[in-house]
Amino acid sequence: MSLREWFRHRKDLLKRVHVLKISPTYGQRRIASATDVFAEIEPAFNDHIAVEKCTADMYLLAYELKHDATFREMFEWLAKNKQLNKDINALCMTQNQIVDLANKCPHWLVDSNKSAIMLFESKGQLCIAVMSVKKEEKFRVNFFILDYPVPWLGEFHHLVIIPSNSE
Repeated sequence: MSLREWFRHRKDLLKRVHVLKISPTYGQRRIASATDVFAEIEPAFNDHIAVEKCTADMYLLAYELKHDATFREMFEWLAKNKQLNKDINALCMTQNQIVDLANKCPHWLVDSNKSAIMLFESKGQLCIAVMSVKKEEKFRVNFFILDYPVPWLGEFHHLVIIPSNSE
């Protein structure tokens, strides 16, 4: 099946369910060293410590996964979505923003017991951080590359989180 056919059959792959505003970041926090926020951090993050940019106030949009999809399918679907119409690189968060999201610990993420899937760039490579609730409202964070080939199951309604300049 071509990518175009796949998109036609998956018009409802992701559904927007939450919006969260986060404060500016200064590019200083890295996932690998955020032990105050994460209960477990996959060691692969130690290889992905890079200089990051400062960011302004920003909204994060959370989309619920409705059908099985790989990471690339999720983010390409969002990038081509008529409401967003962005390049896939524009859907990247910074590691500092990911740490801030976990630190804010929104109730809808903790209470739902769903994984949060976020795209970030490191050393010229598109990577994925997957946060899931571990214990006492702290998260476990796992590392994947965008082209990890195994699909995530839509029946668990994981949340795909992307940055946006507006609600």
